[in-house]
Amino acid sequence: MIIAKAPFFDPWLWYVIANHTHFEAMAASNPPSSGPKFAVIESREVSAGLVINGNHFVVLVYDESDTVGLEPSERPGIWRTRAMFGGMSFPRGKRLYDHFFSVDEFE
Repeated sequence: MIIAKAPFFDPWLWYVIANHTHFEAMAASNPPSSGPKFAVIESREVSAGLVINGNHFVVLVYDESDTVGLEPSERPGIWRTRAMFGGMSFPRGKRLYDHFFSVDEFE
């Protein structure tokens, strides 16, 4: 059980490590108007083929300030303008590697 929860076995971690230079270039190509770099790298539905209630999306995010790792209520004001699908605020992300985070979204 402990081994299964270790970040070493997270496939998103290895995906980011293998592609981090490309993802950093993507984040740098679309800088925000002010403040640290932030970019949604990609979003994938991971619930396809599973019998679950609703859809599960994993969003890979580059956040130079690491603020996406905080609870939404603890974030600075600029985060009021950053939203996921449907205008919802980003839930707390899980750090994968460097400034890369995965954010789970359930619809």
